[in-house]
Amino acid sequence: MEYKFYWQSNVSDEAKSSAEETIRNFQESGHSSVKFCHNGTVTVTLSSPDPLQTTLVGNMKCDCGKPRGIISGKSDGSSISLEPVNS
Repeated sequence: MEYKFYWQSNVSDEAKSSAEETIRNFQESGHSSVKFCHNGTVTVTLSSPDPLQTTLVGNMKCDCGKPRGIISGKSDGSSISLEPVNS
């Protein structure tokens, strides 16, 4: 699968790269419970809601546009959780 990442926060490039790699690797490892209904591009939207930008929240959408996953964790990618969206 291909992933397109969109950031809505001013997180450092190093943290962005690390978080993106962690999300991609975890999803591709087969350990994630997030499933997509179509092959293609997964759109990942991420932001950091706290002033120090140490936390991360976001979502993952299938190629068809349906929300399929909720992301939370640390903005440096050291602790990321992917949860399926109940549909």
